[in-house]
Amino acid sequence: MIILLTITFFLILFFFGWQTASWVLNENRIERLIALSGIFGIGLYLFFLNIIGFFIQIQIAFYAVLFSFLFLATGGILWQRFRVTSRKYTLEWGIDKKWRWILLSTTLFFVVSVGLISFRHPMDFFTLREPTAVTISEGNFPPREIWSPENRLRYHYASDLLSAAIHKVTGVPIYLAYDFQKAVLSGTLFLMAFILINSFFPSVFVAFWSSTLMFYSGSLIFLKGLGGITALFDKYILGKEVAAPFKFITEAIGEESGLPVINYIVQIHWGAMAFVLMLVAVYIYFHLLNRNEVKNYWPAVFVAGFLLAFLALVAESYFVILAVVLFIFPFILFFFRKYNGMFKKSFTISFLILLIAIPTAIFQGGVLKSAVYQELRPSFGNADEVMLYTDDKIDKAPIQFGTPLTLYDGKPIYDVSFLVKWLLLFAVLVPAFVFLFKRHFELAIFLTLATLLFFEIPFFFYSDFPLINENLERFFYPVNLFGGLVAGLFLATLFISISRKSWRKLAILFLVAVLTTQGLWTHFVWFSLGYPPGGSTPNSMFFAKDETLEGDAYKWVKENTTMSDQFLIIKDEYSECGFSGAPNCLFILNTGRMAPIFRWHQAIRIEDNASSQKIDQFNEVSKNCNFDIVQKLGFTYLYVDERWSNGMEKKCLESNELDLVFNDGDEANFVRIYSIKSDNMR
Repeated sequence: MIILLTITFFLILFFFGWQTASWVLNENRIERLIALSGIFGIGLYLFFLNIIGFFIQIQIAFYAVLFSFLFLATGGILWQRFRVTSRKYTLEWGIDKKWRWILLSTTLFFVVSVGLISFRHPMDFFTLREPTAVTISEGNFPPREIWSPENRLRYHYASDLLSAAIHKVTGVPIYLAYDFQKAVLSGTLFLMAFILINSFFPSVFVAFWSSTLMFYSGSLIFLKGLGGITALFDKYILGKEVAAPFKFITEAIGEESGLPVINYIVQIHWGAMAFVLMLVAVYIYFHLLNRNEVKNYWPAVFVAGFLLAFLALVAESYFVILAVVLFIFPFILFFFRKYNGMFKKSFTISFLILLIAIPTAIFQGGVLKSAVYQELRPSFGNADEVMLYTDDKIDKAPIQFGTPLTLYDGKPIYDVSFLVKWLLLFAVLVPAFVFLFKRHFELAIFLTLATLLFFEIPFFFYSDFPLINENLERFFYPVNLFGGLVAGLFLATLFISISRKSWRKLAILFLVAVLTTQGLWTHFVWFSLGYPPGGSTPNSMFFAKDETLEGDAYKWVKENTTMSDQFLIIKDEYSECGFSGAPNCLFILNTGRMAPIFRWHQAIRIEDNASSQKIDQFNEVSKNCNFDIVQKLGFTYLYVDERWSNGMEKKCLESNELDLVFNDGDEANFVRIYSIKSDNMR
């Protein structure tokens, strides 16, 4: 039943996306509609779900938006079927049969392989991932911080909202919901890249290999793996003792910046969604720009604006860069005499899209509004901003202009190893962009702007907050996305332009092999050995089974409490899901209820008056279970098990009026749940 519901869920979204794309973009080519249906369906579902969730219960909104999409898409079919409109609409393929099979088979490969890699990967227990998504599915919307429920969540929670929707509507476990979205969006990304390039280059061969190189283009870091030959020879031939003889497997994959797109899709829960949204925004923009007359002009503008705005709820930094590119692009065209006639049209399109996207992005939730406010008025900042990831006092702008001399880990930013990561790709990109400027000047300007801005931002901005400095590396991620596309179309076009077999074709094939080795190796290793290599962790072990002690207790909590209830859990440490896992994560994952300790990370303390006071109060409660403080912090239940700090259950019984509402187990393993009587009930 769960499988059937999951298939139905995605089919409805794709059905709506298909109908919307065919109408908004006046599109009838099947391969393009398949690509657009994925991101139109998922992107617009989340966009409207996020808005409607502010006004009605999110559990109702999950279904309301989904069935509205089904109704509208079905209405569109009936509208065409009974000839209510004069529009002629005949579906057709824009590519031949051989390439249809190649394209769809490759797409299916990405969907299946990324899905399986993600499925074998241990669940991310970080506070802002699965634990928050589970509470969203239970009604925590607009999202509030699960570690301090009085505060609104300031975070890009788009992929968590999608996982919550999948989990609630289909019954899929929350960790599988993340796996499904990565899988589906990876295939959508490949197709989206294909139709973007194919709209400029009619050659299907060029578009296909451009999309493939977008996924796999990497750096020369894979050469580190050659050291494994010596290590294996010494160990198995010469019989020497060699420490970690297989470390070359991960060394060839690499880490941090300069990685292939396939790495970011698997490693980052929002990676695929962010990349697809950027490409579809570019696609719609040039759809509007390159046609003298566009049917349904305004719907296309609004869809572009909505999807661009939603990008801010996925990756706000990418939204800012893309918005800057849209703003600058018309003015650059103006300075070239041959193209300055396009200034008015391009400026109008950019202006209208940004007019919709920017206000929506600021007020739709997430971190963008808070980040801008904190940047402009740091002395009035809110220390609960998760974007700061710090235990320092907040009295300065988190991001400052200037050239940092070191990366977040103290390494020189201009050292040889960093530059080597980009040497190969940029060596190909220089002639590739020259080629693109000659063929499609407007596209070349747009992609050059995007690539340079993403690459240069970390060189001109820095932060005194270490983890923000680390996150500045995220600006490098789309460089391989756009760079791989351009490199791919250049090399593929060059390859087919050579009429017969020659050393030049062999040279191009060799260059492609070197450029994609890191990405192909990564995909092969993770698909065969797991990510990380060496096995997998069964995520189901973190969820209590029915008719067990914990299962019955969690079931009681879900059936007898609401999202407004808060549970007091007192332990000596909160690391049952690892050091960086969400405090009380097992309870939250299994119930969807909040058990706050007023720190988003157990080792980090935010130093501002409001947060410090709550942390001090919780520390006090953890020692004496003081009734007044328990009331101030908003706790309504105690969840007591054998992991509680010694003697604290007795102190809570002495200091508070408690009703025992659930009791099961023995002296060694037990769960007792108490309802806390408030002042009004005493």
